[in-house]
Amino acid sequence: MNEAEACPDFYVVSSRKLITLIALTGGLYVVAWFYQHWRAYRRVTGRPVWPIVRAFFAILFAFSLFSKISGGVEARGVRVSWSPLVMTLLLLVAGVASACAGSFVSTTLYVALTPIWLALDILILLSIQSSVNAAAGDAPGLGNNRMTWVNGVWMTIGMFWMLVAVAAALVLMPDTLEGWFTPMPI
Repeated sequence: MNEAEACPDFYVVSSRKLITLIALTGGLYVVAWFYQHWRAYRRVTGRPVWPIVRAFFAILFAFSLFSKISGGVEARGVRVSWSPLVMTLLLLVAGVASACAGSFVSTTLYVALTPIWLALDILILLSIQSSVNAAAGDAPGLGNNRMTWVNGVWMTIGMFWMLVAVAAALVLMPDTLEGWFTPMPI
């Protein structure tokens, strides 16, 4: 059995861990998720991809990764119920909406909307990850279900950052509802 047959094509992680890490790192785990998938792809295929670059510029490489995952999953006999193009567009819309919202709404409303962006990221990646786990023969993702100390460090950083953002939003909170739609001066 060669390495490609011995290893899953892509990164396996449980739904619980994926959701927890995205939520408690304030979305930073999305970059790590992309990195892990590109790293697994490079390991199995031997193709000269740079996982760190593809992770930091995830939106530029999302369609490519999602297409590779879809093809790999279907090659293993698992039906894919999502479209690489639709998932890429949803990820792009969520990212652009999140980035642009800061220019059009107050800091307070922006912080209040953050869970929506995180929930959308979770739904997108969870759909894809479920297919990957099923294709790897580990549908529940038990092979990568436990939190590590590194996960704990990143969750601590994420929670601290979110606490700072919420505190700043409360300090800057407008007194009227009208002020929620007024961008904060820079």
